[in-house]
Amino acid sequence: MEGYITCEIPLPPQLEKLHNNSITHYNFTSAKLSKSGKCSYCGSWIEKALETCPKCGCKLVQRRVTSKFNPNRYIQNRAFEICERFEDTMIYRFVLSQTTIDDKYREKTAFWEVQRNNYSGKHAIPLVVARGFYYKDWFKDMKYADYWYGGGHKYYRLTYQILPSLEDIVAEIDQTDAKHTCVGRYLQGRKQSMALNMYSVIATAMRYPFCEYLWKMGLYKLYHELLSAWADRRILTAKTIMKLRSELKALGNPCYGQFYALWYFKKHNLPFALDDIRKLDGCDSSDPYRIHEIMKKTNSTISKVIDYWTSLNDELINREALQTIWEDELNMLMELNGYIPPKKAFPKDLHLQHDQTIEVYNMTLRKKEYEDAKEAILKVQELEYQNPDFGLAIVAPNHPQDLVTEGAVLKHCVGSYVKQFTSGRTMIVFMRKIATPNTPLGTIEYMNNRIVQCHGYGNKTEQFPVNYQEFLDEWLAHLKKKENERRFQSDVHQEKSGRELRPEHIPHDVAEAAHQIVQEQARHQRECLARAV
Repeated sequence: MEGYITCEIPLPPQLEKLHNNSITHYNFTSAKLSKSGKCSYCGSWIEKALETCPKCGCKLVQRRVTSKFNPNRYIQNRAFEICERFEDTMIYRFVLSQTTIDDKYREKTAFWEVQRNNYSGKHAIPLVVARGFYYKDWFKDMKYADYWYGGGHKYYRLTYQILPSLEDIVAEIDQTDAKHTCVGRYLQGRKQSMALNMYSVIATAMRYPFCEYLWKMGLYKLYHELLSAWADRRILTAKTIMKLRSELKALGNPCYGQFYALWYFKKHNLPFALDDIRKLDGCDSSDPYRIHEIMKKTNSTISKVIDYWTSLNDELINREALQTIWEDELNMLMELNGYIPPKKAFPKDLHLQHDQTIEVYNMTLRKKEYEDAKEAILKVQELEYQNPDFGLAIVAPNHPQDLVTEGAVLKHCVGSYVKQFTSGRTMIVFMRKIATPNTPLGTIEYMNNRIVQCHGYGNKTEQFPVNYQEFLDEWLAHLKKKENERRFQSDVHQEKSGRELRPEHIPHDVAEAAHQIVQEQARHQRECLARAV
């Protein structure tokens, strides 16, 4: 327990007052007492109809005591988050309180300190307590709704904040070992009103003592982002600050995005000017990497890319969205051409050029999709069929996107079968009325010489003609007949080809020539063997 504060610490004097003011007090009456009631807080006997106790001043709620009186119904729970100074250390405590009613109808209140944190210890001494779900007026009265669980039930309780006032916070922290971090002045400016958040900021400032240097250099944005965990603390270190201190002083009060850009450009030895960094005020930490990637794609300078990056503006679309659109535009140009044409790298009208590029890109993509699915489409076209007696026809898709359109119109999921269809793992055809061949009616998945599924609008078949099942049977019979004819023709061809390759059909002179070659090779082998002997 080295580093922990484990001694008993008195509770703040205002805690009990906060608890008593937040709970409900009762005026208990009974049938035996015709005119008297009892105040649950001070135990005084008072008049039956009074709503305020004349002795303790508590507001009372009338409750009648019967033989079925259950004191468990009157249990009231509260919680308190406390951030305070203890000797030369700031500590955080989480305290629970509970008020019950005894057999004499008097209130009994108990307090438990269930968690204590001090930044000199490596870890907290915790009790797992669920927090959250802020009360709508917690900014006004420094409380929020807290939920806790027990016995399979969810209980509601209010949690109050006890912390130094904004006027006293600087003086309080100056008496602790955190005075050198300047965190008191920071908290006074931030108007922190949550005890745990206040303690976390102080503990973080103690963990990163170089934050004092940031504050005294006037780098208040970096100070805030360091303590708020918005900055990458693996990069924002004392060593990096000292290395870049001259540039940071010249920039004034840069944000973390500007600091990261400065560090990133220096790390990759990219030529830049401080004016380029100033233009990135408010940028995200991912922007330097994205700017570097655009530089490599367009073969441009940092200044040119940053100028265009920060000049993107639109009344209807925010800058971050426009920057993403520009990146998408460059990626599409790279995919279409293999490089980015210089005239299109920094468009004057980004929206117009983006729309034109999308049109060309979609046409190219559609063509590529058709080439990938060409074999599957030709195979499916063999399944086409129509029968005027039923007024129905089986139509093959001409493009994989026809499946997406079919699914959108009929409100089913055939659009998710594009990959299976393109790869030939399944076959998709459309059922149409002959009179309206372009109007979707039904979608059929055909595989292994059978119908796997057949769906219409909303995966139903109610809108199909009454005799649609007979039509599908006729279609399957037609496909089976075609398959039998194809197999018969294949067998006839194989039989004919086999007869032509039999020995009796080989010409006599060819057979004789082959026999002579075999005899010559045997004679040559016998001669070689005789010489060796």
